[in-house]
Amino acid sequence: MYALGRPLVERGISPNTVTSLGVALAVSTIAASAAGSRWPLLAGVVILISAVSDGVDGAVAVIGQSESRWGYVLDTVADRCSELCFLACAYVLGAPPALVVAIATLTLLQESARARAVGAGLDDIGILTVWERPSRVVTALVVTIGCGLAPGATDLVTLMSSLVGVSLALIGFVQLMVVLRRRLH
Repeated sequence: MYALGRPLVERGISPNTVTSLGVALAVSTIAASAAGSRWPLLAGVVILISAVSDGVDGAVAVIGQSESRWGYVLDTVADRCSELCFLACAYVLGAPPALVVAIATLTLLQESARARAVGAGLDDIGILTVWERPSRVVTALVVTIGCGLAPGATDLVTLMSSLVGVSLALIGFVQLMVVLRRRLH
């Protein structure tokens, strides 16, 4: 990330610009997914670039010594926006709406619980579950690339990916709540 971030800092590009670019890329994945046929392959590539930009923005902030509390909040909101765009890709590709809503709900509940735990005095936000950002990105990649490689099997690919996603989201939420209950009780 630092190797990618250093040239951006040298060109005067701010971490917030990189964060915004990542969200813009995530939004574009919806159109690529909706185009059908092999276009979801492009969506998969753009999802990967968007996810990489999420790491590069932090590197740009550190290298450029421009870390800020606002940047931290913006990055978190950008992550959730990007993840909702990735779920929209699954939806437009044919994922069952109820499963897409369940994944979104569990993801937002998990991140809300984590944020509130910090507000309640938890000083360690590094609680990791099976449903963290990398798992969410990989699930989006599986959906888009799977549908792009097998356009005739999008119903199966989206159903199976959604079932895996909702299972991981539920397990992750339970994992987090168990740890938070233990640490905050």
